[in-house]
Amino acid sequence: MAASGINPMQVQEVHSFSDYAEPLIKFMASLPPLHRVILVGHSMGGAIISIAMEMFPQRISAAVFATAAMPGPALHYSTIVATVTSSIQA
Repeated sequence: MAASGINPMQVQEVHSFSDYAEPLIKFMASLPPLHRVILVGHSMGGAIISIAMEMFPQRISAAVFATAAMPGPALHYSTIVATVTSSIQA
């Protein structure tokens, strides 16, 4: 995730949730077609791996939510974000 771990981005450069998720999304998109991964998310990382799971379901073997935000199978994280965003803007 941006501004975390080995990612060189500085926290001041992260202006949106999309910026935060971008390194994982780019990584997932770069995987060979038959390559599968195990994702682990802690805290807000749960939201990020949820997005990756929605975008790349065929490339995920398992996902581990360690004390993390975890949407259910019938409630996608993108729906939660859209609802929260619209309530803040209202």
